[in-house]
Amino acid sequence: MNCTKCGKEITEEGKTICDECQKELLKEIKAEENASNDEAFKVSKDEKKKKGSPIVFIIALLLIALIVVGVYLFMEMMNNTGIGNEIGNIRNYGYAVKQNNTIYYLAPNDTSTKVGIFSVDANGDNKKEIYMNENDILSLNVYGNYLYFISVTASENEEEYDNKICRIKKDGTGFEIINDNEFNDFCYEIYAVQNKIYYIGEDSNIYKMDLNGGNRELVSDVGTGYIGITEKYIIYNDNKENASEGEDQYKTCIMNLDGTNKRDIIENKRLYTVNILNDVIYYTDENLDLYKVNLDGSDNQKILDGEVYKLIVSGNYLYYLNYADIANNDQTICIYRANLDGSDNKIIKKLDTGTSFINVVGDWVLYMDSTLESGYIRIIKNDGSEEKDLYSINFMDLYNQIDNTTVDEDYITEEDSNEILNEINDAIASNEILGNEVTTESSNVSNQNTVTNSASNTANNVNVSAVNSTSTSSTNTTQTNTTAQNQNVTNTQ
Repeated sequence: MNCTKCGKEITEEGKTICDECQKELLKEIKAEENASNDEAFKVSKDEKKKKGSPIVFIIALLLIALIVVGVYLFMEMMNNTGIGNEIGNIRNYGYAVKQNNTIYYLAPNDTSTKVGIFSVDANGDNKKEIYMNENDILSLNVYGNYLYFISVTASENEEEYDNKICRIKKDGTGFEIINDNEFNDFCYEIYAVQNKIYYIGEDSNIYKMDLNGGNRELVSDVGTGYIGITEKYIIYNDNKENASEGEDQYKTCIMNLDGTNKRDIIENKRLYTVNILNDVIYYTDENLDLYKVNLDGSDNQKILDGEVYKLIVSGNYLYYLNYADIANNDQTICIYRANLDGSDNKIIKKLDTGTSFINVVGDWVLYMDSTLESGYIRIIKNDGSEEKDLYSINFMDLYNQIDNTTVDEDYITEEDSNEILNEINDAIASNEILGNEVTTESSNVSNQNTVTNSASNTANNVNVSAVNSTSTSSTNTTQTNTTAQNQNVTNTQ
């Protein structure tokens, strides 16, 4: 019989193809099977791509989680760098501070009976109440996820204080008192920096503690009533040795953040309203002239002549208060801005009455002022181009709290204001309402703060404005903020 495939003769009975053709046929079948398996594997792989592999999905989720955690930790690390507030702001009572795109500030509540912490977006909108306090608040810092501040509790006669260092989360939760027994009650500066809180202890020495109040330790035993702190340095006032009678008893010194390398900034000289920016010190002298000097005391030069109050150095500018034109007897109080070398010195805001402080938050300047009709807290762009209200109170409403008295709006004029303001005075004295002692000087309302038992001092400052006394100080230490003024007995060091 012959092979049906190749025609070769087959001797083995029952076979239809020869051995060679059978082997070739098996090879062809195997090749087809392999091709079919390859195609099936390809289809299976494509299906897996469409459906997603569980392992790949889990890995992807883990990677996303790691990225989210990394971003959060990075933001926390970024928030925990720098300093909780600038020296200039803290020396202006620390009423405002900015972190990222949020401004935090102090203001009274709607009835001016309490003071609290509020926030607005960096554009001045979206006001929120964070925390309301029975006592006054000073020295606001923001660091990481917390706001740090001094809660001021005064006795009836304003001669004794029981001040505490507190913190609260930026969302208003988690309030804590973190130092109630080692803090100097007559000091109104604290600084959050390098994951520590720096403060002056009961013994007037400089201390630091953890952000939660733990691990308190002495930084320096110099004994001072004033500190200004940056990320690298501590500015403080120290006693002069062998100071002669009538001579200033203090000198201004600097040390490293760890308390080492103490030295005079300018030998045996006291500096006022000291600020530091980019390792350059800005200060005023006893004549209120503005100077700048290097950290080592070299290149000491005057950059502005006279009457510089409440100095703040922030960003690329100098901010301060001064008269509009004292040479021509224009004693209008104004907010000024100048370049760091003193050039382009200009008024960005003429005030109605005056203010006891300014704070700089980004490209805004926060201040308070008043007219005969109202008092308010505002922020103004540092070029004077835009203003926004943060708080206001109508003095007519305040007056109407007295025995349910009502007064016609047209009644409050300069001519008749004495009678109304004297009645407010009497009501304040009897604790019927909350406010300040109000007097009139040269047809302008001038206000000397007197704090009633239940009124917060910040509310009082705004209730009847903060005044011309800021501009009349020749020592640059006059404070219309009563709490700060009383505490400044120690702090003037």
